[in-house]
Order: sequence, then structure tokens, then C-alpha cells
Amino acid sequence: TVDVQPAVGRNDGRSSAFLDVFVAANGGGMVGAPDPQHFTWGPDGHLYVAAPASGKVLRFDGSTGDFVDVFVANETGRPSVGGGLVFGPDGALYVASTAAVMRFDGRTGAYIDTFVSLGSGGLAGTVGILFGPDGNLYVSDFVVGGVLRYDGRSGAFIDEFIPRGRGPISGPRTIAFKLKLDL
Repeated sequence: TVDVQPAVGRNDGRSSAFLDVFVAANGGGMVGAPDPQHFTWGPDGHLYVAAPASGKVLRFDGSTGDFVDVFVANETGRPSVGGGLVFGPDGALYVASTAAVMRFDGRTGAYIDTFVSLGSGGLAGTVGILFGPDGNLYVSDFVVGGVLRYDGRSGAFIDEFIPRGRGPISGPRTIAFKLKLDL
């Protein structure tokens, strides 16, 4: 058997050379494969990691990689965390689950609401989420393919940004926008 010990590694941004293990195996409660799957840097400089096996969002010190706390706990009656996570323009933490996009207070981790519900705009399952340059929330639908766009303030469905079930996309997971930098 192979014992999978989830960890977060750090690589040099220029050479891509491995530097070190930033968050140690099973650090802060990351248990069982395939943890961790999604992470983001917070406005406070800390690293936030979705740990699907435990249904939590864990916070790690942005300088040392040391465990800080369980930022979002798995609570009864609410979809489990485990997909993409991103801090929105409003400072809240948005977290994808297979059933919804939930919103949490970006300072305390307290649950605010379900920002996008399963079925909204035909959403069948979500993993990747990202706020676009237009301020709207983009959600990858891994069940039927495609990327859906939701109003960044209200969570209301806008349109199919990349149509579902058509074209070469099958089970999209991650979303990214290319930014043009004038240096």
C-alpha cells in the first residue's frame, strides 16, 4: 500500500525548483487523500486550504506555514466544503462544494449564506470558482461541463459563459483569467 500524506510544497517562482514543504503532511488536520485540493491566499497574508476529507477550511501562517486554526468548520445542515475557494471583492470567503457556493465572513469564518444554490442557472456540480475582472463570479460545472456566470453582488445567474455540454470542455475544475500587465 501507499500511504498518501497530504502536504503543501513551495517552489521557486522563477526557476520552479522545489524549495521546501510549506505545510507539513497532515498539518492542521489535512487528512486522507486527496487533501488538500484547493487553496488561496487571504487578504491577511495567510494561506487558506480546503480540506475535503474533513469538510473544513484550514488557515496557515503565510510566512511560516504553521497551522493557525480551523477557519471554517463542517456544520450539520450545510453543504461540506471541498471545492475551490476565493476571497471576493467584498472581503468574504467564497467556498465551492458539490452542492453550492457558500459565503463566509472573511475575518471570522462565520457562515453568511449560500451565495449560489445547486440548480441555479442549471448548476449541477461545482468545483472551481473565481471572480472575474468584471466583478462577477464564474463557476465551473464539472457534472455537465462549462462555466456559468453569476452576479458578483447578488449571486443571481447571468449566463453560460462557456456553454455546458458543448465544445471540448468536459468536467472543468479550475478557472483562470489572463491578466495583461503593463510593466
